[in-house]
Amino acid sequence: MPRCDKSLFSAELYCSHLEEIDLLLSQRFALFRDPEVEWLQVADFEERLMAHLDGIVIGGEEAVKVAAEYLRDIDSDIIAGAALALAYSEVPYAIDIIFEELAKGDEKIMPAYILALKYPPNKKVSQNLITFLSNPKPILRAAALEILGYRRDAKWEMIAKGLDDSEPAVIKAAISAAIRIRDKKLEPMLRNLAGNKDISIAHEAVLAILLLGSKWPLDYLRGFCMAKQEDYGNAPIYLALSSDLPDCDLLMKSEGGKSAAGTTALGIIGNIDSIDFLLSSLKSEDDAIKISAAESLQLITGANLTEEHIIQEEWPGLEDDTVETEETAVMRISTSYNEWSVWWNERHKNYDTKTRWRLGKPFSETVLIDEIADPKSSFIRRQRAYWELCIGFGTKVDFEPDWFVEKQLMVIEEMRLT
Repeated sequence: MPRCDKSLFSAELYCSHLEEIDLLLSQRFALFRDPEVEWLQVADFEERLMAHLDGIVIGGEEAVKVAAEYLRDIDSDIIAGAALALAYSEVPYAIDIIFEELAKGDEKIMPAYILALKYPPNKKVSQNLITFLSNPKPILRAAALEILGYRRDAKWEMIAKGLDDSEPAVIKAAISAAIRIRDKKLEPMLRNLAGNKDISIAHEAVLAILLLGSKWPLDYLRGFCMAKQEDYGNAPIYLALSSDLPDCDLLMKSEGGKSAAGTTALGIIGNIDSIDFLLSSLKSEDDAIKISAAESLQLITGANLTEEHIIQEEWPGLEDDTVETEETAVMRISTSYNEWSVWWNERHKNYDTKTRWRLGKPFSETVLIDEIADPKSSFIRRQRAYWELCIGFGTKVDFEPDWFVEKQLMVIEEMRLT
């Protein structure tokens, strides 16, 4: 960690601010993705984070000098915190310091810059990133596209150039931007990428097309799920995002339906004809399938059946060749076949076979918004529910499940009003 000149009280103060910023920024990222943490609780961390950023802003040039030292560290968390602080600074040349370091294209620390530069409202962030779109280093082109897409500052022409790039990392970043910008002029290029042999490219291109309101990918997704594949990727899930009750039967008969993604997809579709299939999946020896089946039963019924699950963590011991372990009990959706079977047998008459169900209620736009707003909804669930709003109900409101909490609350309210 950089050393501050302790002879100056102000320098020591800025060091303290920066150390808190890098800690809070990394914690914030982790907490949004921790299923044990309610997303609204992250607001407390954000309030503390902004207070320390204000300290750097008030510090002016002296604070920028200290932050610049931190930016040249080798620890990703420290770099991310320093970059965020400099991007919020009102000192005109602070932003130049960030991009001088970023231009070096160090692959190991690039995720730190991507994390830090997604959030600052400083317009110079996007203006500088745009200059990287023609950089000879693929990692910089990819980073620029990913950040610009998240900030909603990527124009369709910029994305199109990225989709036509020869580097897979740049193409993936361009697709990520296309998923967020949703411009129909990109559909022909996305269709071409849907045939890519790399399913991590093909399936994300398919998602981007679905978010444009197109039904073109559905036959491709159905065919992909029906055929024998080594890896089904997200194909069953993306089919479920844009399909209706009949695709439930196709998935249950398909090879893709037998995967963890397939059982997840059945929960999204919400057809109670899949309940017996999901119950039998609870007996699977594959933990991923068993857990996804339990989560799908919860998604359809909203039963809230839970169980205690023990997580065992290991780390090197104090002595050579020794391992320390610690067990932590967490609550999760029940994976008990007997418990779910009893619950369903007692209540199945309450569910109409012609209705699509979500959390025990008929599927609707309101139910999706409630799922996004629910403090207990996970990051993945909230992202999926938003995509369903875009695909099924044509919402035009932008949303990210890791935006600052205050902004998320404003956007959720806007969703309810539109």
